[in-house]
Amino acid sequence: MEDKYMIVSADGHAGAPGNLYRDYLDPEFRDLFDDFVRQTREMQNMVFAERDNSASRKKWRVKWYEETGDGGERVAYDSDRRNAALDEDGVVAEVLFPDADASGLGWSEVVGAPFGSGLSSSGDSDPRLVFAGARAHNRWLADFCHESPHRRAGIALVPSFPS
Repeated sequence: MEDKYMIVSADGHAGAPGNLYRDYLDPEFRDLFDDFVRQTREMQNMVFAERDNSASRKKWRVKWYEETGDGGERVAYDSDRRNAALDEDGVVAEVLFPDADASGLGWSEVVGAPFGSGLSSSGDSDPRLVFAGARAHNRWLADFCHESPHRRAGIALVPSFPS
């Protein structure tokens, strides 16, 4: 009799690009989010320009995108691609955490949770915007998990602020 193991990942991360999050925001926050995305993109462009100033760094980044098409980022929000990647790794189910606001690190095209409501929020953040962003991310995550409910469980963003 052959032994079989089931692999369940308990450290997956998922998040959408800004254009996907926008529709999950309450309407009164969408214009502010457009500004947030624009500012994030400007910051990314500066970081990319600063980090990609060496020939070896540029070569590495170009190769990474050529090999994966998008740096592998679509698996963070594209259900079919994510399931294919899980299948390739032999993972049958996963627990998903919010993406790590990777855009601020200067290598990701994914904006991260709206208004920095993911791992980058702090006591200096506007609580009204952080809660709006968390609600949008949680709505998106619920839909994303619903696309493959037998395989995904999402961890909600629940902001906390010091009193």
